[in-house]
Amino acid sequence: MKTIFISRKLKPQSPFLQLDKEEWLVIGESLIDKKPISPILFPDHNAVFFYSQTAIEIYFKSNLYNPNYKYGVMGEPSHQVFINITNQQADLVGTGNIEYLANCINEEWSEKNILFPTGTTTLHSLEDLLLHKDTKLCKVYKNLPRLDVSLPLINLAFLTSPMNARAFFSTYDLSLPKIYAIGATTASEVYKLTGTEVPFCETPSMSSLYDLAIDEF
Repeated sequence: MKTIFISRKLKPQSPFLQLDKEEWLVIGESLIDKKPISPILFPDHNAVFFYSQTAIEIYFKSNLYNPNYKYGVMGEPSHQVFINITNQQADLVGTGNIEYLANCINEEWSEKNILFPTGTTTLHSLEDLLLHKDTKLCKVYKNLPRLDVSLPLINLAFLTSPMNARAFFSTYDLSLPKIYAIGATTASEVYKLTGTEVPFCETPSMSSLYDLAIDEF
């Protein structure tokens, strides 16, 4: 039996969970512990960009959707969370190309006062590429590596965020598993950590991640 690790909780319909259970042990578990910060004082803003699904959930517990604001999300999985909470489409949805996303914000949100709800640890990968500086970081949750996850020998590892990549390589033997990344930003972080280029999805999603490695199965 071979073992697959995915650094995210899997939904029951995930294609990874449809694999032959006699051939594959599938472990879906985030290596990052996220806890909301309280209280949160949100600075004045009229646009919001969310790096994570957690940030979306926390932000809208304290703020109503405002049709006069602009809203952006990092990718389609976060967009689905945004839709479920607000019943609205986000104005900007990332597709894995951080440079293209920054260009869109520079062109379309140039007059906006942008809020980035983030974890206590963040890479600042997007706002570092923005031309205008009317942006505000607001830490809304603590995100720290989990110490309670013990991983067995892994054949394939699917890393779903830069933070999870950091946590994974801080505790796991780099030479053992074959690595796949959910998107370019995560693949870039893997390269920084290991010096190895890994396959990644052009459009980040769990189904795309499965399709990327389909020949493995």
